[in-house]
Amino acid sequence: CMERALAGADGYHEVCRIVTPAGEERWHENTARVFRDADGRPVRAMGVVRDVTEEHRRAEALVASEARLRWSEARLRAISASNPIGLFAADVDGRVHFANGRLLELWGAGAEALQGYGWLARVHPDDRRPLLDAWRAATAAQAEFEYEYRLVLPDGTERRVLGRSAPLRLDDGTVDGVVGTVEDVTERRALEARLRQAQKM
Repeated sequence: CMERALAGADGYHEVCRIVTPAGEERWHENTARVFRDADGRPVRAMGVVRDVTEEHRRAEALVASEARLRWSEARLRAISASNPIGLFAADVDGRVHFANGRLLELWGAGAEALQGYGWLARVHPDDRRPLLDAWRAATAAQAEFEYEYRLVLPDGTERRVLGRSAPLRLDDGTVDGVVGTVEDVTERRALEARLRQAQKM
C-alpha cells in the first residue's frame, strides 16, 4: 500500500499482521496521508498505526460462531425431518430461530409465526411469564431446563406440552444459545388423572 501511495495516491489504508519480537502475532491498521510538492513528488507522509488485534479476534470469533450455528441448524434439520417430537433452537433469551415440522404442528402455526418470541403467542397467558422466567434462569445458570406448560390453539383447544432444553456451548465454554424438545403430554396427563380417579373408587 505504501508503494502505491508514493507512486501517485494521496494516502493509503491497510490492515496487516505483524509478529512482535516476543513472537506474538498482532494485527495493525495503518492509515496515512502523503504530501507532495508542486511537481507531484512525495515529500512527507503522516499517519497513524492502530492495534486492532482484539477487534480482529472478535470478528473471527463471530464468523466461527455463525458457522457453528449454520452447521448446528443443518444437523437439526437432518435429525428432525421425521422426528415425532418437536425440536427447536433459540438464543439465550428465548428467541426461536429454528423449529421442526412437528413443533409447527403442535403450535398450529407456520415457521415465521414462531420466529423470535412469536412462539409465546400460543402459550397460555398464565404460563407465559413463569415459563420465560424459568428458561432465562436456567440459561443464566448454564443448566438444563424442563418445564410443563399449556398451549392454546386457534380453535381454543388446550394442549399440555413438556419442554426441555440444554445449553449450546462454544469452544470456550460460553453459552451461545439453546437446543430443545417439546413433547405433547396431553393424553398422558389425562390418562394419569383417570388412573388416580380410579384408585380412589
